[in-house]
Amino acid sequence: MKKKLVSLLALGLFTAGVTGCNKTSNSLDIAMISDVGTIDDGGFNQYTWEGVKKVGKDLNKSTGYIVPKDDNDDERKASIDGMLKRGAKAVVLTGYKFNDLVGDYAKKNPTVAWFLIDGSSSTAENLENVY
Repeated sequence: MKKKLVSLLALGLFTAGVTGCNKTSNSLDIAMISDVGTIDDGGFNQYTWEGVKKVGKDLNKSTGYIVPKDDNDDERKASIDGMLKRGAKAVVLTGYKFNDLVGDYAKKNPTVAWFLIDGSSSTAENLENVY
């Protein structure tokens, strides 16, 4: 599972052109946003974060994560917006609670690579920047 995730992230980031990003002190290249879980949950949130960190290290890209404060779409949207403002070129979303959001964000941000882990989104079908 971990190897598949790391390979998928690396391939998607390469395809999306993340390897050409510039870094600044408050910016990041690869963002992870969890659902209501934490990044040390012993499950897919933790494994996803470990994969994101490994890809970031391997590609010399900055990484960051956020856990939304509350379990609602407004908090999830605020988390995504915050990561985009920091310049994220790849956004990894963990959990089915992002299913309805990823398609709209991917359409509005076509140069960002979007990864939906443990979810399935009809709003993102056939979008080339969603993995």
